[in-house]
Amino acid sequence: SSISSNQSSSSIKQGESPPIATTTSTAIMVGNIPQEDILISCKATAMIYNDAQKKWIHCAPNGPAKIQLLFAPETQTYRIV
Repeated sequence: SSISSNQSSSSIKQGESPPIATTTSTAIMVGNIPQEDILISCKATAMIYNDAQKKWIHCAPNGPAKIQLLFAPETQTYRIV
């Protein structure tokens, strides 16, 4: 007897991460905050630690939150929002 599989082949091997998109966009901030480039943007389960309750709590109760990695070329700093 033979066993067949319905799995499709992929160029990503098991245990490897998928490639990350390398496109960037620019966010112009208002006020005294410098211009920031959006290096990557994704949806993820974001959590914050509640020290009073001693547990992790979801930041976005309605599902995944939008997470962005920002870079300010003027100050050479990164920010995650």
